[in-house]
Amino acid sequence: MTRAKRLSMAALAALLLLWGLGAAPALAADFVNYTDDPLGFACQVPGDWPPPRSKPPATLIFAGPQGTEQYYTTINAQLVHNPASNLEAQAQEFLGQIGNNPQYRLLARQTGSLAGQRGVRLLVEYQLPGSSQVFRQEQFVADRAPYYFWLAYTAPVDLFDKHQALMARAVSSLSFLPLRGAQAPAPAGPPPAPPGQPPQPASQTPAPLGQPPAPTGQAPPAGQEPQVYDLRMATGIGEQGPTGVSQVFAPETQRIYVWFRFRGLPAGSELRSEWFFSDHGQMKKLTETATKVQDPAIAWGQFNLSINPGSKFPAGQYRVDIYLGRQLQGSAFFQVR
Repeated sequence: MTRAKRLSMAALAALLLLWGLGAAPALAADFVNYTDDPLGFACQVPGDWPPPRSKPPATLIFAGPQGTEQYYTTINAQLVHNPASNLEAQAQEFLGQIGNNPQYRLLARQTGSLAGQRGVRLLVEYQLPGSSQVFRQEQFVADRAPYYFWLAYTAPVDLFDKHQALMARAVSSLSFLPLRGAQAPAPAGPPPAPPGQPPQPASQTPAPLGQPPAPTGQAPPAGQEPQVYDLRMATGIGEQGPTGVSQVFAPETQRIYVWFRFRGLPAGSELRSEWFFSDHGQMKKLTETATKVQDPAIAWGQFNLSINPGSKFPAGQYRVDIYLGRQLQGSAFFQVR
């Protein structure tokens, strides 16, 4: 009997969807509008952060004030010209290069939009060579054909969630400006290391890539693309969001949650989860469930997979996919061991 078959379908059918109001962490700083004509974007950044540093080619680096925790968090914006590829190639190149770093893990991968433009979001963890500090990076790439806009948030893992609301504000306020025939920037060099860390070698740097396909589907409300994002695996859900966030769970865990944020989803939008288990190297579907959005003002939701009392999850690799209608919005990977 394979490991997958030891998970009874009766146990796997215990999938529930719960909705609640999301609450972002309180922020000490006010936000100010920042506009950059050469890179063609505007967004809101913390008012107490110093002006961004520029780095050739076509890169801006925002970081918190020195002497504070936020000094170790960075938001990088970059404009790249490379019309010879596609969105999938961009994602694979990024993962292939950053995957050479020590302690690399892919936490989530999603397609969606950034400021109304089709793009991809990747969430990874890694160490920089020569450092014992583990960083988490949230990387967006958006199509501005023939240009591509990259936006990244990087922080040590113990600070990432605490200050991620700063990135969420930058993303939600982001708008693109006309580029006015700007000259194509050269391919990007290594992304800057977080303050106090050694620079990352160019051979391990994700390179900007090419053009994703044109957007498809129904026009979203209020000029914003529907989007499901920020998938996190957890052992519980609290008032402030997921608790026990991890990508590794003990077999004795009775319920494993996938928590996610969403925005711009009208009432009646169908959300669906599909759960998979690796059986002899092949991902096989265990089960799926779906529900419809009742209140467009709700900010987050979750699906969860449970096991019968007294039973255990089989050890191995798992994946959960979240769909909006028929469109895959994101995937999260986790292990039981």
